[in-house]
Amino acid sequence: MYYMSEILTSRRFTIKHLAASLAVTALFLSGCGESKPTSTTPRVKSVNEVPNFSKLTKGGVSCEQGYPRPCYQPLYKSPKEERPLTTNDIVNAYSVSGNIAHVDWPYETYGQHIGNSVSVVCQVKGESISNAYGQSTKVWDVIKVPVSEINSQALSEAESGNASFGVEKNGQGKVEAIFAYASSIWLGGTLSQLGSCSQIENPSRYPNA
Repeated sequence: MYYMSEILTSRRFTIKHLAASLAVTALFLSGCGESKPTSTTPRVKSVNEVPNFSKLTKGGVSCEQGYPRPCYQPLYKSPKEERPLTTNDIVNAYSVSGNIAHVDWPYETYGQHIGNSVSVVCQVKGESISNAYGQSTKVWDVIKVPVSEINSQALSEAESGNASFGVEKNGQGKVEAIFAYASSIWLGGTLSQLGSCSQIENPSRYPNA
């Protein structure tokens, strides 16, 4: 306001100068407006997040069943928790005793443990998950899982073309990644900068968050 008043009152400025100044100001304002993201235009294709289980239990010193932290993040084939964990339900585990699953990726950051980053590509609605303090969410992250972290059972399903979860293949038909689910309560929460899931990322068409 001060700048425009000075232009109007100064005798040194001509109408031509005033018009030019107004045009520049309008251009600046219009540029600001265009830079704001809209609800239909995602700003990013993915967000990297690290699991955080500090509120899984009160006191924050243990994982499920009393195991010491750091805790790992099971990556499910659908937006629903299954217990006990088996390779039938999650993609990032291998069998160590019968069908009981063991997971070594991704882990949270805790103490001297750096933790593992996962790539969240979109979010869907699924089972409501609560932490130890009564906070809950139905939002689930859709995570792009590199083929190096997929167990053999999930990889076999992905290669067969009969998987219920999303599968990304290269031009030669080789599996490069799959898409699995984890509750956002253990990751970054609701990520409004992400767009809706694609058919490849969410083939079962769970509702977008």
